[in-house]
Amino acid sequence: MTVRTDDFTIFPSGKPMPYWCGECRKNFSVRTNSIMERTRIGYQKWAIVLFLYVTNLKGVSSMKLHRDLNITQKSAWFMLHRLREAYSENRDMFEGIVEVDETFVGGLEKNKHKDQKLNAGRGETGRAIVVGMKERDTINLMEIIVTGMIGRRVMYKELVSDIDGRLN
Repeated sequence: MTVRTDDFTIFPSGKPMPYWCGECRKNFSVRTNSIMERTRIGYQKWAIVLFLYVTNLKGVSSMKLHRDLNITQKSAWFMLHRLREAYSENRDMFEGIVEVDETFVGGLEKNKHKDQKLNAGRGETGRAIVVGMKERDTINLMEIIVTGMIGRRVMYKELVSDIDGRLN
């Protein structure tokens, strides 16, 4: 579940998911979309594990956390696994032939009310530009939403800089 807006109301009851999104109509909590999602381990223990994980040069073992925090070794391993996954850099590179295509997402100007029309050309006027890339032989995908691109050279520069920023 993804909570994208600030348009939510609070349930008066003490349910485990006390917040309600007005847009998608789903319940969520402060743990939703975080490393603490679907765990019963308290915030203080998560904070201590995060501190120990970040400050120790050689890392921290699950057995040490088990002894120090009085939790099971399985829970300590799980917490460290979540932290390592969150801190890992996603370095999936494309190899071989990559297909690139762009599209303009949004309504046509001719379908808008006269007061809403942007009388300024064609193409991306009033629309978002989405560039998609797919490796031909595998299922590796990447999408980029770009704003304010004009022309192929600018598109290529923007595309390469965004790919370098994500993969390096």
